[in-house]
Amino acid sequence: GTADALALYRRYHYGETHAKYRPSGQMARDLYEAMETARCEAMGARDLPGTAVNIDAKIGHEATRAGYEQITQAADAPLATAAGYLIRHL
Repeated sequence: GTADALALYRRYHYGETHAKYRPSGQMARDLYEAMETARCEAMGARDLPGTAVNIDAKIGHEATRAGYEQITQAADAPLATAAGYLIRHL
């Protein structure tokens, strides 16, 4: 999953465009980066469906390692990470 995610980011990420619109505030920048990663992964999963399973497994592993299953209140969830998960599955 990690290799697929890196390959898809490399394929679908446009550095100049990304840098041009990068916001300045930390929270906005974190959201922007999470959404860009999600966009690249979603585009790749659309074009190469097999990558979706691998990336889902990677995300599940990362979420478990970070302890996200212990979160019971929405306010405790990391906003940028949650937004990235949401965007990827739209």
